[in-house]
Amino acid sequence: MRVALASRVAWLRVMREGGSDPTDALAASEALRERMIAHWMDLGSIEDVVRDLARTLAPTDLEIERVSLATVPTYSTHDGVQHIWMRGRPDEILTVLRPTGFLDDPEHLASPLHAVMSSGAPLRARLCEGAGTERFAFLADLARRGFTDYIAVPLPGRRSTVHVMSMATRRGGGWTSTSLHALERLLPVLGMIVEASECARLVDTAATDALTKVASRRAFEAAFRQAWSTCARAATPISLVCFDIDHFKLFNDTYGHVAGDRCLARVAAAARDCANRGSDLLARLGGEEFSMLLPASAAEGARVVGERVRAAVTALAIPHAGSPTAPHVTVSVGTATMMPYGRVPGTRLLELGDAALYRAKQGGRDRVAAADA
Repeated sequence: MRVALASRVAWLRVMREGGSDPTDALAASEALRERMIAHWMDLGSIEDVVRDLARTLAPTDLEIERVSLATVPTYSTHDGVQHIWMRGRPDEILTVLRPTGFLDDPEHLASPLHAVMSSGAPLRARLCEGAGTERFAFLADLARRGFTDYIAVPLPGRRSTVHVMSMATRRGGGWTSTSLHALERLLPVLGMIVEASECARLVDTAATDALTKVASRRAFEAAFRQAWSTCARAATPISLVCFDIDHFKLFNDTYGHVAGDRCLARVAAAARDCANRGSDLLARLGGEEFSMLLPASAAEGARVVGERVRAAVTALAIPHAGSPTAPHVTVSVGTATMMPYGRVPGTRLLELGDAALYRAKQGGRDRVAAADA
């Protein structure tokens, strides 16, 4: 409540400092506000939000040249990201990643972004009058480049993340009390949309393995529970194809971890192309371990897919001089199939898949082994 009150008092002060010249920014921002409320689900990404905002306000008499949206975690153990639009490149959004720990960086601590984050209040600087240029090197640089007015405002949102929108103008009449009022009315809607976009991004990130772009372990576990339940109701079998890259530690030792990452990505892409149906799901469970979920698939279908995966990886012909199995990268594959029924837990199928994979390795690797029925 104290931060909210401070923010409101700061807004009133900023508005008093604005001129009273008529502006079409009010009409433009009101139209944008209504459009965002009506079509917020269509915006899709934070980049879309920034681009739509910039394109709407840039043609007004504010003559906005630069729009930035910074998504900043309140904990230094998380990454941050900043999306920047410039008038000179209206169709592009520059994305700048802020690495873990940047909150403690001296450059950040002396920035307008940090000032807005710590106070929870907007910051206005008339650059043409030298305001803020002594305190912030970033604003001094904008002033040298011909920018005349700057404002940074926090968007309403969660406590764990702060979103700060900033805009800089060059020429034009600057921010008037009318345009500042319009911006204030727009902020809650912007905050809602940015939060929704960020949540969607986090869900997508959690569901996808960042390196291989296949499903993550979390997504696999959720899909497995759903498929087990669905197959139980439909009285249809469910299968797994589990596989590991053979001697992957030796591959990393021989070629390095960068090459190892490339190898994982190529193997995942080749295996993903072996899936027969849209319901089949390939996931990276960790390290060099993968599993493919095959709902409503019998044992023979799983065996065929497993052999297809093995052959596809062999066809990649990725050199592996350190492998005692073959001069190229290979995989060992285990398949398992069950009819989900009664009180049998789904973990039993996972155990059978692991046992089959172990049998393939014990049998000499670069082969497919099926679990005992």
